Amino acid sequence: GFLAAAAMVVAVLALPSMMRPWIEGDTKLASGSGGGERRPVLGRLTGGLPYSTLAPTSTREPDRQAADADRIHLASVEIRDSFGERRTPSRLHALGVSQLFAGRFDDAAQSLLAASREQPNNARFLNDVAAMQLERARLGLRPDDLPRALASSDRARRLDPSLREAWFNRALATTALSLTDQAKLAWREYLAQDNASPWATEARARLEDLSKPTAAATWAGIEQRMKGPIDTALADDAVRTQTTEARNFLENELLPHWAEAVQAGGSASEELDRVRTMADAFARITGDGLYQDVVLAIDRAEARGRNALVALSRAHQRFAKASEAFAQDRFADARSGFVVALEELKAAGSPLSIRADIELSAIAYISGAIDEAQRSFARNIADARTRGYLHSSARCTWYQVRGVNYFCRSNCRRAIKL
Repeated sequence: GFLAAAAMVVAVLALPSMMRPWIEGDTKLASGSGGGERRPVLGRLTGGLPYSTLAPTSTREPDRQAADADRIHLASVEIRDSFGERRTPSRLHALGVSQLFAGRFDDAAQSLLAASREQPNNARFLNDVAAMQLERARLGLRPDDLPRALASSDRARRLDPSLREAWFNRALATTALSLTDQAKLAWREYLAQDNASPWATEARARLEDLSKPTAAATWAGIEQRMKGPIDTALADDAVRTQTTEARNFLENELLPHWAEAVQAGGSASEELDRVRTMADAFARITGDGLYQDVVLAIDRAEARGRNALVALSRAHQRFAKASEAFAQDRFADARSGFVVALEELKAAGSPLSIRADIELSAIAYISGAIDEAQRSFARNIADARTRGYLHSSARCTWYQVRGVNYFCRSNCRRAIKL
């Protein structure tokens, strides 16, 4: 069933590439361009709240957002202060909802879960727990909340089959877990409960979106074409359609193949041309000049002679192997590989050294060396921005704010307690 499938997904929640693109993708289906009130969270809360669109996280009006947060915070304080000796489940629930509206997600989790524990068969309490869990997952604060959101909403709709909010949240959670067939069924089941409201319009849009070719399927076709010659049109299509996969293909396929060709004694000109075409596409489509500078370092090494070129090719191979170990959470192996690759890339004048340094910073963070990692992140952000390496700068910032937690599977397992 749904919950068994969701349990299998827990193991891959640590990988950003396995998460559906909530901010850039799914959230658009709930967003509008008009004014008026905007709903504070993606999921549906109980209490008869009318339908409203969801303001994109990155474009909400700062002044209005701050004023709303202050107003809601004051309301939550009033609710909390009114408890006295009467800390009832209903008051805990009301406090939790107000905290959720104010963006105080951990506080909201404590209040809503406490209310639900007091009344475990209260479907409305469980549904609002699910809405909170969906929001923490959507914002990247607790990706491990997605299976919990599915479990909470599924139990809520079983307790009260007439609770439309639970059916809606169950479908949202299933969609976010990339359980496509189950998500289609979940949206159809919601529409069987509600086929006329504005919520139903959003549900139909989400169901239609699930029928479109997935990003993975689209990339599979592009990758197959890229096994042959890569021209400008194909490179642009790859970068524009699936930037992350195109980047992985360049770093983990094209550059290592070039390195192998160099060490085999050939000219490796054909392999380098493929790298160059993709590097130009990244600069053209994303504005990121890292890979063009990587190719420039290869050209300079070739001009210095065979020994310099072979040394650089080995550094690229070492970087690729360390990256593979990092992706598999083999951090000790990754660290030793990145340390050597960093020195070799620096010696060859390759800017790929900044990527090795960033991954070493992430490993330091994971290992508990927080201060060391933050200093390194700050240094690399400044360097990347100066050079126009947009992805490297963004990767550092992502790690700093919340990204490292995605790679800490042990942290995810410990976090399941809440």
